[in-house]
Amino acid sequence: MRLFFFIIIFFFECLFPEAIWAVFVNEKLWSTIGFNTQIGKYVFQIEPQLRVRDRPYLFDQFLTNFGGGYQLSPQWTLSLGGTTVTTKTNQGPSLQESRVWEQVLFKHEQAPWLTLRSRLEQRTLQDSNQWSYRLRERLTLKKALTDNLSLVWFDEFFINVTRADWINTKTIDQNRILISLDQQASKSLVIGAGYLYQYVFSTPRQASHVISLYAQITLPNEIK
Repeated sequence: MRLFFFIIIFFFECLFPEAIWAVFVNEKLWSTIGFNTQIGKYVFQIEPQLRVRDRPYLFDQFLTNFGGGYQLSPQWTLSLGGTTVTTKTNQGPSLQESRVWEQVLFKHEQAPWLTLRSRLEQRTLQDSNQWSYRLRERLTLKKALTDNLSLVWFDEFFINVTRADWINTKTIDQNRILISLDQQASKSLVIGAGYLYQYVFSTPRQASHVISLYAQITLPNEIK
């Protein structure tokens, strides 16, 4: 019941943000490049991402995701990984955040266009001995338009399971919605571009209009 209440508040805020809280609006650009490989049933990835914004500083964040996993079946993959995050604050200095995460990826056998990703993060800041736990649930839908072009949509919901003192959001952390086009440029390269809307339940609330540019490079699986 409590979660349902938070969901109602979220949609009400999106439709009528001025009626509840002031919302700080940002324009951003996120650029991502991922390097992926698979050895037998083991999968590995490293994915740096640069985020820039319109104000008050050009640099916003730099993230590096890295992880490895095991493909239990064509539908299920379990992974462990980490993320390093450098964030420029409005006050000037940068914050250094470290994350460790566990992830379950599910691809529906009868609906290969549907993917579910559940990730549990353990997060801490540099010089802090407090850890915060956050759950991320992402639903992705992918529709082929041509042999090489696909329409992609995802919705990702962030929930704070525990909150350290340095967390400035409540139980519901944020929501992200993306719509983009994927181009299969070659057997090992996918490039894409799209629009992402991010709504953060901080004080004050933050809404970001993001241009998302990305590339995924996949090395062939040599071991069967």
